[in-house]
Amino acid sequence: MAFEDYLEPEIAVTAAVTAVVFSASGRKFLRRGAVYGLTGILVAGDAIASAARSVGQGVKSASASATQATSNVMQQAKAGATSAESSVAQTTHNATEQARAGAAQASASEASSKNASRKSVVDPTKTSTEGQAL
Repeated sequence: MAFEDYLEPEIAVTAAVTAVVFSASGRKFLRRGAVYGLTGILVAGDAIASAARSVGQGVKSASASATQATSNVMQQAKAGATSAESSVAQTTHNATEQARAGAAQASASEASSKNASRKSVVDPTKTSTEGQAL
């Protein structure tokens, strides 16, 4: 083979691989490279898996917090609605009582007014002490 043949990529790679495989130091270098490369891949995989678990726990924690916050808001809204409903009922009751009291007072006033007007009406057939009709 001529020197120019070794410059072709396919032949150059084949010659390098053959030299490494048949040399003791080359095989030692390949074994170490394979071990370190595999170790690096395993460590990177563990780091990625750990990060994914951490993200998953964070999402789970966030969803639990959001659920708790939503529950608290709903309870506060229910309490506010119950309080407002109670307040409206009390206000309605007070207004009804005031209306009844006002109606009773107006009725009493009207009744006394009628009694007063009945007393002031004089029978036209009766005469006064002077003999004149009133």
